[in-house]
Amino acid sequence: MRLSALALGLALTLSLPAGATSHLEKAYNTGEPIMKPMVLSRLIEFTQARKVPDLSFNNEAGEPVSLTQYQGDVVLLNLWATWCGPCRKELPEMEALRQHFAGKGLTVVPLNIDQEGELPADVRALLTKLDLPELNTLYDPEHTIGNTVPVNVVPATYLFDGEGHLVGFVRGYLDWEAKGVIPYLEKFVDKYQHPHKG
Repeated sequence: MRLSALALGLALTLSLPAGATSHLEKAYNTGEPIMKPMVLSRLIEFTQARKVPDLSFNNEAGEPVSLTQYQGDVVLLNLWATWCGPCRKELPEMEALRQHFAGKGLTVVPLNIDQEGELPADVRALLTKLDLPELNTLYDPEHTIGNTVPVNVVPATYLFDGEGHLVGFVRGYLDWEAKGVIPYLEKFVDKYQHPHKG
């Protein structure tokens, strides 16, 4: 009984809250889902792509950066915070994905959602400590992303097609270096970089 209660609690924590994206207008039917390896069992591929408002965050210099600048590529928007242990584990994996997919139709965009501390100095110090001094992260201390998707669980990764529609997500830590992840993401790019709307 205890184990099933724990499993239910974990499922509720890691799933998207009911109606969390229902306010977003449907864009198109995504068709047959991509077969995924067991390690990606928590990654949800939407049956209906969702239109999202223009999402703009700040870079380290405080300048606005819109996600529309990445259109043409599939985007993995990875929400993280300095106080989050699983985020610290996932960031090097995200950087490895970024390097692997550079110029191949997928862009990894880390988004720091810290609300306290000295930004960006505290973030930069952590990235240096993690041996990721070159990692470029965007900042959203006001949690404006929360108007589009929940920010109550980190890390969380939201996937956007090449036209900027929300097409999937995974909340909580995921082993992005596990066997089967790269081939799955390659299929995801094939399907969503230039989506065929059915």
